[in-house]
Amino acid sequence: MIIKRQGRGYNWKGVEVVAYVDNTIDALGKELVDKLIKFALDSGNKDWGEDWPIIIYSLSSGYYDAGVYSGAWEDSYPEEGDDCRELDRMTLDMCDGSGTEICIDKDLAEEVFKKVLESHVMEVELGL
Repeated sequence: MIIKRQGRGYNWKGVEVVAYVDNTIDALGKELVDKLIKFALDSGNKDWGEDWPIIIYSLSSGYYDAGVYSGAWEDSYPEEGDDCRELDRMTLDMCDGSGTEICIDKDLAEEVFKKVLESHVMEVELGL
């Protein structure tokens, strides 16, 4: 993980981000929830629980500059930034009290990750 202060802002690379998402139809849609249920059952997890949270491990890289709003107008500029998330791995937490997680296969994980980036990150992490 690298976080550097640069001028008025920050740059970061490879910062691990862990997000917990409910595997509900409201959060993911029926098609993805059905795929997750099938995956869990096909993986030999007969005790599937619809309340198992999805744990997403991703790596964040980006920058943030707070901008300059005072002084001469030619030296002023608005805040700006970017955050790129790359999926590392995704698991289902079996909520069995022993910390058991099952890894979701890459294709399904990528599909869930794309959906989560569209909704969860903006709504939950950024409070929008």
